[in-house]
Amino acid sequence: MMRRLGRDFRLLWAGQTISLAGDQVATLAVPSIAILVLHAGGWQVGLLTAIGYIACPLLGPFAGVAADRYRRRRILIACDLVRLVVFATVAAASATGRIDYLSPCPSPPH
Repeated sequence: MMRRLGRDFRLLWAGQTISLAGDQVATLAVPSIAILVLHAGGWQVGLLTAIGYIACPLLGPFAGVAADRYRRRRILIACDLVRLVVFATVAAASATGRIDYLSPCPSPPH
């Protein structure tokens, strides 16, 4: 069956499979890093998760315009590269012990 599909589709399918697997790892890893490394509380993890989900409705209209105007392949590659840079930055900060500076969430008032 895969033999009948074109080479471009197989490359797209493989790339998107890897990208989605990375998304699922990040969905677990980002809150885990916040809890285990930064000792974030429930409020902070909830805020971090909300920030991650609010990007879709805020950036969605702009992404739709870009998808209509530019080549979709370049958009997919650019988005994956930006995501790679962001997660590599978090990993590098964690490895060097500087992840404390990336904590944008203040403690909630009691």
